[in-house]
Amino acid sequence: MTWTSSRITQSKSPYRVPHLVPGVQEMAIISTDTPGPGFRKQGSSNILLDDWVKDIDSWDVCDQVCMNLFEKTPLARKKILDWSEREEEFVKRAAFALIAGLAWHDKEADDEEFLELFPVIMHGATDERNFVKKAVNWVASNAIRELESKFV
Repeated sequence: MTWTSSRITQSKSPYRVPHLVPGVQEMAIISTDTPGPGFRKQGSSNILLDDWVKDIDSWDVCDQVCMNLFEKTPLARKKILDWSEREEEFVKRAAFALIAGLAWHDKEADDEEFLELFPVIMHGATDERNFVKKAVNWVASNAIRELESKFV
């Protein structure tokens, strides 16, 4: 199955929220910028987030979906914990991409919220799969830079 522009406009969702469909990465990335008017309302649904994340099949789509959509939902932090325990490579990467995105963009969060995620990061560091490992390294290097800027 491939992603087509008609699929975006003919979504079965009453909120016209398209699903990520593997095949054409550019269309999947564009869909993260224009998910439809109901995504913020629907975005608080566990089912919707889990439905989107299971269709991710590349690192670039994963990172864009996390930074453009998932981190803006009220369930972002819960999904970090849920997805970091999953076995699917890009679902697990999504957990760490969310941490990186929130650390970069959520200036309102206090340090304690991110310190609580260190056990998740440490556990993720044992995953040998390339795309998970790179996401964990991304989070770790951002955390080190942030700490250096506060204490140096």
